[in-house]
Amino acid sequence: MTSLVGDIVMPGIIDPLVNSLGSDWKSYTLWHMKIGSFAGSLIDFIIIALVIFLMIKAINAAQKKIIKKNDKEEKKVVESLSKEQKLLTEIRDLLKKGK
Repeated sequence: MTSLVGDIVMPGIIDPLVNSLGSDWKSYTLWHMKIGSFAGSLIDFIIIALVIFLMIKAINAAQKKIIKKNDKEEKKVVESLSKEQKLLTEIRDLLKKGK
């Protein structure tokens, strides 16, 4: 992740935008605090957090699709069962919940 930010995003996107405002922005200091370096690290963190958030969101969407597909298949199986098989399935489910 840090390679993505440090090698691609920062030099390709952020640096040209910020350098148009002045010279080397990472060397800015305020009362001996490296404000430019802190800003760069903050941008790194925000980009990494955004990428992780989007990955988790995509994984959750894929899981929901799989669950919906499995539920549809399960309903088809239940519909094709006889009355006796449905009753036995219900008893099994109730016994599982009771444990």
